[in-house]
Amino acid sequence: MSRKTKVAVVHNLTGGGAIRVLEETNKILSKYYQVEIFTPERYQMSDSSGLSKITNYLKYIYMTLPKNYRRISYDINSSKFKAVIIHHDSYLKSPTSLFDLDSKSIYILHEPPREFYEPSKYHAPLLKDKLVNFLRLPILFIDKKAVKKATHVIVNSRFSKYEVDNIYGINSKFIYPGVSPRFHPTKNIDKINQCISVGSLLPYKGHEITISAIGRLKTKPKLVIIGEGRESEKNKIYSYAIRQNVEVELYNDLSDEDLNIMYNRSKVFVNAAFREPFGLCSLEAIISGDRLVTVNECGTEELKEFFPDRVTVTNRNAEDIAKGIKFSLDKFSEQNITIPERLTWGHYVKEITKLIEND
Repeated sequence: MSRKTKVAVVHNLTGGGAIRVLEETNKILSKYYQVEIFTPERYQMSDSSGLSKITNYLKYIYMTLPKNYRRISYDINSSKFKAVIIHHDSYLKSPTSLFDLDSKSIYILHEPPREFYEPSKYHAPLLKDKLVNFLRLPILFIDKKAVKKATHVIVNSRFSKYEVDNIYGINSKFIYPGVSPRFHPTKNIDKINQCISVGSLLPYKGHEITISAIGRLKTKPKLVIIGEGRESEKNKIYSYAIRQNVEVELYNDLSDEDLNIMYNRSKVFVNAAFREPFGLCSLEAIISGDRLVTVNECGTEELKEFFPDRVTVTNRNAEDIAKGIKFSLDKFSEQNITIPERLTWGHYVKEITKLIEND
């Protein structure tokens, strides 16, 4: 494998676990390939509101992004790249650059645009959210065509593979993401009676179910939630927590160092998200010494295969999650956690490299 071999990476990511995948894969790929990164023009948030704000957003996804991706595709096609790795687009949620690329393409599909395939109450709780999703409907059809143009599609769990293959009529390859060495047990931090959840404050993440579950416990642990959301969503969670007599702390964003500290202070990570493709934060929490309580019917429950004594799988309702949290708190003990090879970034990139090299 020549170091001069060129690999292009295309993305338009703004945050979340997908950024972690991008950073970790690029770090290892750069040891073996000349990696060149291509990104479209960034969306400029404006102070406008109402119709003007929606118009600017639609102009970006339907005019600016297609124009940018055509330019990026032309630049890639004009050079000799062994392959193109395409990550998520945080706005389109679709790899439209595939329409114009000539090279072998590997699309890392974290999840399809779920707002088109799942109940609107989870992804568009407000009327204006529903309006925006209606105006995004053309993406539903664009996305299906675009994904099928990829040479290879990578998903992050068996659960996700089943969902993606059914939606797009393809045969995707599932590779579990890895865990960064930045997450680890820290001896000088004491565990307290605390649970932690990470993810958007939108309803599909299930934070209210977690609060309701903790509210059923006689001895209630504090709940830390790390996730972005509107002020109205934060206020709703705080109000609900007060009614359930649960102490909740909300954090908008944390550095990896601070997130590792928060994992180390907690005893249990709770995943109550609706049909989560794979919980990268759940994996990080386990490696940092937490027990995991996760709902079923999601990719995160597959972690039980690797950590049978650290993972409790429950039905997605407050009563069963409460039992899972109580069991996990009662059984909590400090243990040395070994990271399985299949849950390392080295393995993840090794599998991608096979796709790059095999013609």
